[in-house]
Amino acid sequence: MIGQTLRFFPSYNYVKETLDSGRYGKLTEVNLFRGGTTPIWSWENWLLTNERSGGCLLDQHIHDVDTLNWMLGTPHAVNTAGRVVFEGSGYDIVSTNYHYDDIVAYAADNWTINSDSFGFEMRYRFTFEKGAIILENGKLVDYPYGEESFEPEISKESGYYIEIKHFAQSILDNVDPAIACPLESTMETIRIAEAEVKSADEKRSIAL
Repeated sequence: MIGQTLRFFPSYNYVKETLDSGRYGKLTEVNLFRGGTTPIWSWENWLLTNERSGGCLLDQHIHDVDTLNWMLGTPHAVNTAGRVVFEGSGYDIVSTNYHYDDIVAYAADNWTINSDSFGFEMRYRFTFEKGAIILENGKLVDYPYGEESFEPEISKESGYYIEIKHFAQSILDNVDPAIACPLESTMETIRIAEAEVKSADEKRSIAL
């Protein structure tokens, strides 16, 4: 099973269910950020070796790419800015604008935030015609327009745990674990991410 982790996080599934149900109308904006400390703990420093990991863009940011692919499909084009901070690494800081017909979509990742008090954080904002859903500082809040905001009741289980449980249960049940992350979908996620690398390298938009 390819581990597209964010497909298992309750906070991301809450957005997917909102999008699929249409309860807030059309989606108008997506803003994603994940970031934290540099992964200097990897064996032989492989995560900071471009040829092995692809840097933050292909190791960490790719999960945000997959979130957009999972929820919205392939964008028409990507425009990416990236910076290599550590010698020999891939892009350690990355931000991308995704071109969809009626949705403003942006995702950024950074694994150079090396403050002991920061750790790692996932944030997002999904804005719809009739509401918004925002994850910030570990707190998920739903903002229905014209009504009081509220914190949705979602599973408290970690997305990582749910992902591992899904894989283990698939083995026990002798079923294909890729049902949650179809291989064809992940191939498309990789294609989008590779277009982002090309965009950052050539400093221009890349059509898909």
